[in-house]
Parts: sequence; structure tokens; C-alpha cells
Amino acid sequence: QQITCQTSSLAGLTGVERVQLRLQQLPLLRAILFSDFETDYKEEVTDVLVIGGGISGLTLSICLHRIGIRVLVVDKVVRMSDAGSGMSVIGHSLSILKTLGIDLHSTIGLQQNDVSLRRYDGKVLFQVPLFSDSDLVRNFGSVQYNVHRGELQQQLMNLYTSEGGRLITGRRFVRLHQSNGLVTAEFEDNSMITAKLLVGADGAHSAVRRCLFGDTSLRYSGSSCWRGMLQVSPSRLSCASKTNGLGESVSAASNRAMYKTIVHPAGKSASFTCGWTTQNRCFWVLDIKHPQRTPIPQDELLPFLLNETKGCFAEICSIISSTPPTAIIHTDVFDCKNIPQRKGNVVLIGDAGHAVVHHFGQGACLAIEDAVCLAASIEQNTRQQANDVYDVEMHRHLASCAVTASLDRFDSWGRWMRTRALVLISRSCGAMYLSNTIMSNAILTFCLAWPFYYIFVVLMRFLLFICGKPLRSLAEQFRPTQTVRTASSGHQQPNMR
Repeated sequence: QQITCQTSSLAGLTGVERVQLRLQQLPLLRAILFSDFETDYKEEVTDVLVIGGGISGLTLSICLHRIGIRVLVVDKVVRMSDAGSGMSVIGHSLSILKTLGIDLHSTIGLQQNDVSLRRYDGKVLFQVPLFSDSDLVRNFGSVQYNVHRGELQQQLMNLYTSEGGRLITGRRFVRLHQSNGLVTAEFEDNSMITAKLLVGADGAHSAVRRCLFGDTSLRYSGSSCWRGMLQVSPSRLSCASKTNGLGESVSAASNRAMYKTIVHPAGKSASFTCGWTTQNRCFWVLDIKHPQRTPIPQDELLPFLLNETKGCFAEICSIISSTPPTAIIHTDVFDCKNIPQRKGNVVLIGDAGHAVVHHFGQGACLAIEDAVCLAASIEQNTRQQANDVYDVEMHRHLASCAVTASLDRFDSWGRWMRTRALVLISRSCGAMYLSNTIMSNAILTFCLAWPFYYIFVVLMRFLLFICGKPLRSLAEQFRPTQTVRTASSGHQQPNMR
């Protein structure tokens, strides 16, 4: 219509004016005739392409962006929202996040001073040692903080984009193919992005992992979980359950303590976890042995959950019944089989590479550690290239040989053994906590009694605080500096669509 209106006035124009009008119409004609072609076949190029804008993907991208690597994050959701519930940040991740610029102690985290494993009636069976690492205790007051997962993800995203990091949202990854040292990712909108390294950081149900190893790499744990979060005064919940049948104080809400029930009456295949984060928000998880892909109707949900926790101390029932059914999230629980973490120039980090059930509280922590470990490997191998070659936009050159060497260094035996140990320990703990037979309850109670619980303490300290400790110092090279901020803001702008 615009062209027609402009053409109708040609009769009153001189020859020169007619030529000028035709030239003005060319971009409009091109847009009309070829817009579909450009949309369908649009291709972008970057050095590192990260699929997934969660905790692992954003942590990795922040690190790479600060050392001058050209990185692009793509996520399937249109708007990054405060998804998820509460979670724990334990051990090395506390130090790493502070180094990157997120101090949980002074921002979104709640320090934990009382974490325990309990019986269904509230009796404490095991007190988690929260002062096992003197460095963390000196810097943070404890080895564990609770946060809202969505708030941590938002902090990471704000940090990344404020420094000029590129983030594209609303683009769903569907497939990839590798050729001549390059990886091309294809998306649902028919767009393509080619990179020297593709990182799958898209969670437990990873589309990248599915492209590499098929649909059989996930293992259903045999249980489902129901999660909730409510904002409530601790005193309101603590008055619901002050003592158990033995007259012992069992209130955890009074001091915002975190606990997990692991021994229940025989026949009750359930385990309840409760914790607190900032702004008096209580988050909870109820794990139940349950058939896969079997949701409970919303009008039957609260009676179902309360029946599964029948006989537990009153605080648990009060927490569940105070949560609106519409705010309760049902998720089937999976972990990952033992699969390679890389194939060609594609690597998996976080839950995409080693999904872990939540009974040991290490999923997000391992994701953060993976990100720093991979970034450190890339930094070292690009630094060893001749004189740190940069392009005109101050991006560090990433050669194909550096990609291969970085993945070799990242995919080490030591990292694999620790990660695999945590996956298997979490799986075994979940199986024991949910079995609730007379025999399994007796074994759990015996193992957590003095002096045998020292075995558990030593194992936790070794896996969570000793192994992987060099990551804290490795993260120092990704600390924000004025130089990094200036270079980033001068050459790259946030690209959020």
C-alpha cells in the first residue's frame, strides 16, 4: 500500500525525482519480498555458544566474558522469571560467587547455623557440621547459605548483561551438527548459530545431551517431589509443634533451622525437607515414591500430601496446609547415568552432564564448580597462544586446538570421580530415606549414632570441602576489574530478545 501511494504521484514528478523515489522504495521492496527468507536462514557466529541461561550457563558466561572470549547465551524461555524454590549453596560455591561479585552474606542469602537429619516425630538423628571449613567460617560465618533459586539466577543474569554479555531469550534449541572443528546449532525458528565450542547447560532434561546420547541417559529415581514456598512468620509455625511424644522440643521454625526427615513409620515412603531463606520465606520439598508422570488432581493434592505425612510432628502438616495448592510444584526426580561429558566440540555442564537427585544438596553447587573449571581450562589454553592474540574488538582469539586442549583438561579423572561419587551417594541416600522399612530405619539410626556418624562427617568434609578446593583460587582470575568492565561496555551491548 505504501508503494502504491508513492507510485500514484509519479505523474507530477520530474525524471530525476522519479529515480530518487524508486531508489527510496528498494529497501521496502526487499523487506517485503525477502523477509521470510532472511528469518528462515539467519545465521550467527560466535566462539562459545551456551545453551541454557540457568545457574551453570550464566556463571560460565560471566567468567568467559571477563577474559575476553566471545560468548553468546541462548535460552528457550521468553522472559527469565523467578522460577523455582529455595536451595542451598554449600562449600566452594560460596567463595566462587563472592569472587564473581555476588556476596550471599550481604544480599540474597540466609546463613545456616542449624541443619539436621530427623525422625518423623522431630527427634534429631544427626546434626550437620556447619563449621567444617575454617576459611569459609571465617569469611561467611557458616559453610551453607539458603537462597531463592530464581533470585540467584537473576543476580547472575544482571551481572552478565550489565557488563555487556549477550543473551538471547525465546529461542528453543532443537539439533546440532559438527564439521571441521565447528558446531552449528539449529533452533525452532529455523535460525542457526555456529560456534567453535557449544556448551550444553540446559538442565536435567537437556536437549543438547539428547542430541549426543539419545533419550536413555536419564534414570528415573522412582520418586516424585512436591515443592512449595510460603512467606510466614516463624513463630506462627513454631507454636504448632513445640514438643514430640517424648516431651522433647522439635520446633525448627523458631530459629529458622533446616531439616530433612529420613526415618518414618514402616510403609510410609516419604521424606520431608524444610528450610528458610530471606524475608521469612519457608521452602519445603516432600519426596514420595510415586509412579512417573502421574500428577495428582489439584482438588485432591493437599489431602494426598497430608496423608503421606500423617504421624509426623505438627509443624510439617502446618507448613503443607498453609501452602495454596496452586503454588505447589510437582516434579518427577531423575538423575543421570554415567555418560561422557563431551563429544567433539560439545561439552555438558551442570545437570545436563550429571543430573543429581537433591538428597545431598549438591546440584547447583556442582553446576557452579563445573562452570569455573571449564572457564579456567579455556583461560589457560588461550593464554598459552602466541602473545594473547586479540581482535579489533578486544576479544581473545579462541583457536580450535585451544578448544580441544581445554576440554581435555576439563574432562579430568579427578573431577569425574568426585562428581560421580556425589551422584551415587545422593542416589543411595534417597533410596534409604524413602524405603522406610524396619530394617532400613534401624540401619540409618545405627549409622548416624556415635561413634559411627564420624564416618559420615569425614566423607562429607572430604567431598564437599577438601576435593575441589583449588577452584576457589582459580576463580580469582574472573574477579571483576575496571578494565574488564570498560572493555566490555565499550564493545558489546546486552542482546535480550
